[in-house]
Amino acid sequence: MIINANRLKDPKKKIYNYLVSVDKDFIPNLSSKVALHEYVEKIFKLGNVYVAVEDDTIQGLIIFYTNDKKNRKSYGALLSVRKEFEGRGLSKELFTVFIKKSKEAGMLYATCHTSNPVALKIFYSFGFFEKGREKSVIKNISDRIYLEKKL
Repeated sequence: MIINANRLKDPKKKIYNYLVSVDKDFIPNLSSKVALHEYVEKIFKLGNVYVAVEDDTIQGLIIFYTNDKKNRKSYGALLSVRKEFEGRGLSKELFTVFIKKSKEAGMLYATCHTSNPVALKIFYSFGFFEKGREKSVIKNISDRIYLEKKL
């Protein structure tokens, strides 16, 4: 079931614990780019957090922002599914929430970026197109691709 993370009991703690548990799934690790405690505070203050949850276990999440009212662009900041729950369509379900909530917030465009080839396939399947590319300076890391979709 996909729900707003605010419906969880002690949502900030649960999201923090989830991010710690998947930290090493990201290259580079999330914690090497941002202090996870600060990030959790930021996303609950400025962003939207939706989780795939079953039996009180967070299986995956999506974090996005719909606060760019001037340009009317939403931004998908993080999409994650625990390895043991991959292959169940959770990424697509979570990403569908991002698109739906972006439209409901009056956004005209949805944007995101990735260097993950699996995520890139999901974004393309939702009609995103490449808007730009940043060459990776880290060995064995794909270029960062900026994507956009008209809603």
